Amino acid sequence: MERKTKVLLYEFISAGGLGAATAGQASLLAQGIGMRDAVLTDLMAMDDVQVTAVDCPAAPLHQVGTIRVPDGAQVADVLRELAADFDRVWVIAPESDGILLQLCEAIGAARWVGCDADSIRVASSKQATCARLAAAGIAVPWGWAPEGRSPSAALRAGPWIVKPDDGAGAEQTRVFSGFAPARDEALRRISCGQPTRLEAWVGGNLKDARDHGDALSLSLLCRPDRAELLSINRQRIVLADDGAVQYRGVDIDAIPLDCAVGGELCLLAQRIHAALPGLAGFVGVDLVLASGRETEADPARSRPVVIEVNPRVTCAYVGQSVRRGRNLAAEILNAAPAATLAPCPAVAQARDAAIGALSVQ
Repeated sequence: MERKTKVLLYEFISAGGLGAATAGQASLLAQGIGMRDAVLTDLMAMDDVQVTAVDCPAAPLHQVGTIRVPDGAQVADVLRELAADFDRVWVIAPESDGILLQLCEAIGAARWVGCDADSIRVASSKQATCARLAAAGIAVPWGWAPEGRSPSAALRAGPWIVKPDDGAGAEQTRVFSGFAPARDEALRRISCGQPTRLEAWVGGNLKDARDHGDALSLSLLCRPDRAELLSINRQRIVLADDGAVQYRGVDIDAIPLDCAVGGELCLLAQRIHAALPGLAGFVGVDLVLASGRETEADPARSRPVVIEVNPRVTCAYVGQSVRRGRNLAAEILNAAPAATLAPCPAVAQARDAAIGALSVQ
């Protein structure tokens, strides 16, 4: 009998990564379970894979072999030791606080499933991500740092957003109606030792953002020589009265790939992959179709502005394999050559479209 590939699956939240607080974080726990179970279902459908998952009392599993991280143990140390018993280790964890990078380095490149350490290191900082993408001519929000140049009067008059530089999701993210109060909040956080990103809001006017928002995400399947755009999704983003940003979920396939915008975003996916060539497996990209105010470009035309890159499985993975009629986990593990991929719709029509940089840092 042919030996099966042994895969260890670790999803941070459903494995008890929040410690004693795990059971009380119902929304985050549901997201973690959703991602874990989606990948697990795909792995279990593979005849040549034997999967083991890490769970916790708040999110128990029964259909596969499981392992639990002992109370008080360092996850990186546990996974480093466990990795020796597996051929591949698939980790889903936040970039915040360096968690994903620490686990990547603990497990080692030979067994790691997903993006390499350099891509994770860059994507773990919003500032570093924007700098890398802007250097490649990709549009990013206009950002401000204490040592940087001042924004124009037009930019100062509009909304600004303050967020953790290494944050995940919408945690501690707040929109202000103008530059001055946002700058003051950013400086306060920096003075407290919190890595902080301050950037011009690219979500349209604040009333529109409260009503419907226009935040999108791209789901990519990255291979060594290209990125496949799987879907264009709409993120349900809500602004509270105090400007706090709240994430309410994601709608998969909100924009079809075979339209002009889809073609443009297919090309954008290739440019992001070229800027971060270590991206591998499932990757999420958050972006906004923005007008020119926030990026000092032509306000008459909406263009994609990349907000951040998530170098790991995101909530948008859930349901993707069923929608595509493909086992994405199998493709990620096997890293099939790009020649097996279907051509990206509308690329030919969009190839000459200008996606030039809308801003620089």
